[in-house]
Amino acid sequence: MAAANAANPTPPPTPASAPLAAIPSSSPKIETVLDTNALDGDESDVPQAPVAPKTEAPKVEEPEQTLEEPPVTPPVAPATPPAPPAERDYSIYPPEIAEALKKVPNHVFNAVRDAHAKIVSETQAKVAKLPELEKQVAELQKGALPTNYYEHPSAYQFDSRYQQASAIVQQAGFEENHWVSQLQRVKSGEDFVLNLTGFEEATGKPVYDKIPVSAENSHLIESKIMQNLSQIQLAKQRAGEQVNQVVQQFQNESKQINGWINQQNEKFFPKYKEVDKTPRAKDYNFFKKEFLPPQLQNSPLADGMAKAYLTILDLQDAHAAALKEIEQLKRGQAAATLAQPSPAALQGTAPRGVPAGKAGSAGVLSLAEITADDND
Repeated sequence: MAAANAANPTPPPTPASAPLAAIPSSSPKIETVLDTNALDGDESDVPQAPVAPKTEAPKVEEPEQTLEEPPVTPPVAPATPPAPPAERDYSIYPPEIAEALKKVPNHVFNAVRDAHAKIVSETQAKVAKLPELEKQVAELQKGALPTNYYEHPSAYQFDSRYQQASAIVQQAGFEENHWVSQLQRVKSGEDFVLNLTGFEEATGKPVYDKIPVSAENSHLIESKIMQNLSQIQLAKQRAGEQVNQVVQQFQNESKQINGWINQQNEKFFPKYKEVDKTPRAKDYNFFKKEFLPPQLQNSPLADGMAKAYLTILDLQDAHAAALKEIEQLKRGQAAATLAQPSPAALQGTAPRGVPAGKAGSAGVLSLAEITADDND
């Protein structure tokens, strides 16, 4: 019984306060742990039979057997029959191209059709933009300079930048004079000043307001006039700088263009570099002063045009001289032909109408023989 109890000990009841714990001994080196099995009465003195440890047989791992699943073949969709070829449309092509396309296979026809559709689409898009482009060109042409812009030394006045800047300079000068006069009125003790508020849109006349001046506001009015005067002088200065810039730019470009024209004249008309010393000086002056209208006589192109005219005159004279020489050569050749014996005389045959017996040994009739024939 004791052995059975020893083999299967019954655990004691656990108190509700706390679980058991190790109780330290008085010696710090030794600790006695109360065994819960020792609380089962007097059987704690019975020696316990040693219990052999359980040994488990070694486990033999068996190879895992895996079952390979057969491959699953996806279902094959039924083949769709090819779509019938689309009907060709030849109406969009010119007749000669349509005839050629009728003889090509489908893939060539489809390539031509796609390329043609792309070209038509791009062309239509460009045509749709034409009205807008024409409008932009018209806007640009409004401020465009004439083609003969650099032919006159004062042509910079046609430049819109010059015109705008010049207008600002004139208006600023007017306003500057106005504010200087009003400042003098304040300093001289006048009782009012004219405030420039703007200009009439239709006539351009200035618009004024009369402002009374007193001892209390004279300093404030004087300060305001000085401020306006300073601003208008600065605007006038900037506009004047812009005017000078436009004029200087024109002069530089005009100088470059005129220099290029002179180089071309010397290159193509070297004979007339000093035209006044040539026999064509009179023709040169005629072309510039009489042939050209007065508006173009001082143009940089007039010199080249006059020299081209002289070259045409030279060609005409050379052509006339060549014709005269050819005529002289023809006359000389005809004279040389008349001085030679006739082919009949050179061959020893008598001329028609002369008996053969009366012909000379060389085939040439003598004057005596011809006279004798006439007497007969």
